[in-house]
Amino acid sequence: MASGKSSVGRALALRLGVPFSDLDAEVEAAAGSTVREIFAEQGEAGFRSREQRALTELLDRPGERVIALGGGTPVQPGCAALLAAAEGLSVWLDTPWETVLARVRASGAATRPLFADEAAARRLYDDRRPVYAASDLRYRPKPGESADQAAGRLVALLAAEGLTAGDAANGAAR
Repeated sequence: MASGKSSVGRALALRLGVPFSDLDAEVEAAAGSTVREIFAEQGEAGFRSREQRALTELLDRPGERVIALGGGTPVQPGCAALLAAAEGLSVWLDTPWETVLARVRASGAATRPLFADEAAARRLYDDRRPVYAASDLRYRPKPGESADQAAGRLVALLAAEGLTAGDAANGAAR
């Protein structure tokens, strides 16, 4: 939550010259409802089912792309299996808790269904970190860094690792 996946993913896709997809936006478009509305009407299980369908559809699309996953996507067994089988590179935006908290407070916690309770959100953050750590690449944003600056540093990091734009564009940001 609030790690910068969508904004950095969008900037990275622009730099790589490939399409960008936001998994939550795909879920919302298919449902005709917001993530918050889906959680309220169908619970987390209903949302996760929709999320897995949307991820399947995104991964089945031809061509390279950058996909911003939802924060819980890689910890869901069905989605984790899809991601493990997918070609490409996964990138973990390892954003400090303090930054996440400040962003959520600034945007309003009410828009994030799993952030209603700050202590529970912190537990989710901590519990998900080991799963995120299995990503192909870990990126720690610098304080005050813009999405475009982060995308530029990511491209340089990919090059330093000997990875191509195609490797990155077939991956997913976590």
